[in-house]
Amino acid sequence: MLDVVSGAGGAVLQRLLHYYWSFSRRMTLGVRGLVINAVGEILLIRHSYVGGWHLPGGGVETGETLREALVRELSEEAGIVLTGEPSLFAVYYHPVASRRDHVALFVIREFQQDWPPQRNREIIDYGFFAPDALPHDATAGALVMVQPNRPRSCGAEKSSAGPTGTMPLGLSFLWLP
Repeated sequence: MLDVVSGAGGAVLQRLLHYYWSFSRRMTLGVRGLVINAVGEILLIRHSYVGGWHLPGGGVETGETLREALVRELSEEAGIVLTGEPSLFAVYYHPVASRRDHVALFVIREFQQDWPPQRNREIIDYGFFAPDALPHDATAGALVMVQPNRPRSCGAEKSSAGPTGTMPLGLSFLWLP
């Protein structure tokens, strides 16, 4: 197992893995969960190997469905157990990681958290945040998914909205009662 590397080393490792995957896989696919609690706050996670706050999620393994990957990642990263069905909101093309990377975003409103996330080699912090009070270092990808009208620098300004753009749909309606 690879040791977790933080800071610049983590960014280098991430680029190397995506480079390797560009030869070993035709496409990379990930899942992210927009977990919204009863008061409308959003769950964000801080990883040890990459900076900023992220929506919980990760890669879909070979032979795994999107739902299975989502359930696994939410449990591993945040102690979240689904009590209802997640809703597929959008599939984002993520050209920043590689030209082959796609991320499926699910909205989760029905869940329980049997235990708080354990800080470990992968997860160094977590929290629920109001959509209008996200941490200053929330990642551009999280901001695109949560606050579509906020300025961002993840390549979204270069792509058109639509099924292959980094921001196919707005999420502002999620915060209305």
